[in-house]
Amino acid sequence: MSGKALGVKTTRAAIVVNGQPPSDYALLEYDQGALYAQLSEVFRALGGNTVWAGNDSPAVVTWRNNLFVVPVNEKGAALNGEKVILARETLVYEGKLYVCLESLAEAFLGSVRFVDGTLHLNLSLGRLLGLQFAHNSLVFSWSGNQRTTALPSAQGLCLEGTGWPAALRAVTMERTPEGHVAVKVDVRGGHVASKRGEQGVKFEWEASPHRLRGRRIALDAGHGGQQPGAIGPAGYLEKDLARQVVDRLAAELRELQVEVLDIRPNDQSLSLAERVNRARQGGAEAFLSVHFNAHERSEVCGTETYHSAENTQGRDLARLVHNELIAALKLRDRGVKQAAFYVLRTQPEVPAVVVEIGFLTHPAEELFLAKEATQQKAAQALCRALARYFEA
Repeated sequence: MSGKALGVKTTRAAIVVNGQPPSDYALLEYDQGALYAQLSEVFRALGGNTVWAGNDSPAVVTWRNNLFVVPVNEKGAALNGEKVILARETLVYEGKLYVCLESLAEAFLGSVRFVDGTLHLNLSLGRLLGLQFAHNSLVFSWSGNQRTTALPSAQGLCLEGTGWPAALRAVTMERTPEGHVAVKVDVRGGHVASKRGEQGVKFEWEASPHRLRGRRIALDAGHGGQQPGAIGPAGYLEKDLARQVVDRLAAELRELQVEVLDIRPNDQSLSLAERVNRARQGGAEAFLSVHFNAHERSEVCGTETYHSAENTQGRDLARLVHNELIAALKLRDRGVKQAAFYVLRTQPEVPAVVVEIGFLTHPAEELFLAKEATQQKAAQALCRALARYFEA
């Protein structure tokens, strides 16, 4: 993409990279809300070096023992000689090379997430390369130059900063009675396949978005029927916008083969008890109620998310929902809060969350929330939050 690419928005935000003190970064928002940072700035913060001659030549990053070759306007990067497919292409903007933070994290088996409104980017320093047995020893080898810490049991160690796929729970190895090696691979919510060679084996599993496959998730569009909910000065109704976001979210989830329980499928008037009963009878594994807020003071704005005080599952999901929405919509962060709402306190057996995406009584925020692009971003953010919850 050139610096004149349409749809690029610029902003600045504090980012914590690998636990270092937060620094202020110039960010681009492009491709349905994805965040891009300047490649050289990220690795400069880590003590690395980036060489890029401009135009269509690839950038070369050296960091610790890592060599990262990043193409321009392509997805096929290389990390330490191995091909890495980036989820999104790099972007040249005003003569500088930007990379999608999510793609960068995936390349290094790291993570990018929001914690209390601050963006945290973690890049693995290296990777576990292999292990070797002798009759009285076990040798691990890894790339990078990480610090190791002995586990409390003194029967193992922690390779600090070593990359590990998010979907992979554990790999265990045992000696069989016959003296063979038995290897067990535990992957979250997926089938593991193997490809065997004469002197090696490769285990593969489905990509992480499919971790939601087969889940039953209840989506509750707030209000409905004779209950319009909040009404904005431009005339937008909460029940309509909630319905539109839920429809978009349901489409996102169904693409991942999730069984969606649509609590209010049309413009119906439902009691709170009916909503809970429909979710429970459908065997919901999570309950998400989508709302838009109102206040007597028109200047009040922002996003807030609620869970029951006694429901730790709901608390965990609420934090994920809130962080994803704040990152996607960039509205004022009003926090994650506890509440005794009926739909929350009567469902202690499942993670139950009520989200107030924004205030319809704030004139500018109402018009922003009514946009189809905003609703799509909100739906995708909610989908990511649910995926991250069931990944944990």
